[in-house]
Amino acid sequence: MDIRYTTEISAPADRVWRYITEPELQKQWMRGVVANVPIEGEPNTVGSKSRMTIREGGSNQDYEVTLTEFEPHERLTVEMRGKNLGDTPMQVEYRLTDLVTETRLDYRCLWNPSSRVVRFVSWIFGGFAKGMLVGFMKSLKELCEAEGAA
Repeated sequence: MDIRYTTEISAPADRVWRYITEPELQKQWMRGVVANVPIEGEPNTVGSKSRMTIREGGSNQDYEVTLTEFEPHERLTVEMRGKNLGDTPMQVEYRLTDLVTETRLDYRCLWNPSSRVVRFVSWIFGGFAKGMLVGFMKSLKELCEAEGAA
């Protein structure tokens, strides 16, 4: 599963960055996120880990999130592991580009499960995930732009 999404947000990169990296702001645009709690290392440093709890299908699911790349206001990449992902981690990347009056956000989610059965399920899940992502990005855009208008 390889999902990509690009949007332009009428807000400076530092504002968009805060919404991507600060746990309390993440909960405002990532529907279902209950908590994102640091568990190892200094937050926002490569190698640090957190436990992200997401409400899925009526119950809470925990994911271990490891920060693998971090360039402030430009790039953030994480690796997520959890029961629902099987034995293969999911990689999520956010790239920000400052366009002077706007910020372009390039998002990528990559997950290649080793099991054929899980790959088939991920193919079905991919369409659902893309729809959820569009909603998340719309919320992120609205929040970032509204903060500047206030």
